[in-house]
Amino acid sequence: MRRKPGLDRDHMRIHEYSIEILYHMKCGECDNWWSYAYTPYGDEFPQDPHYMMSVRKFHCPHCGAQGVMEPVE
Repeated sequence: MRRKPGLDRDHMRIHEYSIEILYHMKCGECDNWWSYAYTPYGDEFPQDPHYMMSVRKFHCPHCGAQGVMEPVE
């Protein structure tokens, strides 16, 4: 059960946060860039943040070219 935010631990306001992984891509065809945000839930947090990009194909939102991802050297 999820705890509702409120006063706790020595009567302090409890703030909540989430984790977001933000990937920045550059198209190999048109050289435009875009971003892809990923929010892991539960046990999904990747040990290697490059893994998710290495197993997927992406389409450039600008020109439509499909491709695989490689990290910037």
